Amino acid sequence: MSNSKQQARNARKFLVTSMLLAMAQFPLAAQANGLVLGMELSGGGDDIAVMTSGETIKAGELLYFGAGYNYSLSSDNTLFLRSMLGFKFVNINAKNGDLAFTRFPLDFIFIKRLDAFSLGAGPTYHLSPSYDGTINGVFSKIDFDNSLGLLVQGSYYFSQQTELGVRFTSIDYKAGASIVLPGGTVTNELNGNSLGVFLMTSF
Repeated sequence: MSNSKQQARNARKFLVTSMLLAMAQFPLAAQANGLVLGMELSGGGDDIAVMTSGETIKAGELLYFGAGYNYSLSSDNTLFLRSMLGFKFVNINAKNGDLAFTRFPLDFIFIKRLDAFSLGAGPTYHLSPSYDGTINGVFSKIDFDNSLGLLVQGSYYFSQQTELGVRFTSIDYKAGASIVLPGGTVTNELNGNSLGVFLMTSF
């Protein structure tokens, strides 16, 4: 592993650990004050596969749907913790096969609201990342370890409950076996970093 990758991973672990310790300081059980539903469209990360049509699957793509709660951390509700469980996936249906990459992100995001704008950051834990598909009649499946990452986001509230924002996710996925990526690179780790646009609504 290169020094730059190791340094990035160490920095991410430090930030995530700090945020998890901060979360432990708040009595959250009685403070849930809003159901949240959301979706995101994102791109980025390593190429996992390339079809003969030229379509690719990247480790940071594509669609996310999630649900969770906002937990108020201040009397004026301008500081809160958002916990969400979602489903993120990308799939390709082509003439010579079908491919999919799926995972279940569990997010804990500290959010500070500044009038119509908000800034947020926190850990994300991707459960059961899995790649599977059939190309030219040959089926393959790769299960990755659960992965810890970091989210950073900013959003604009165009109503009191609905926000449109941009989010960056920093995360890597590790497999128990080696993977051959397009171009011939052999690795057991994928860069799943992504940049996405999200829409969230609270109730």
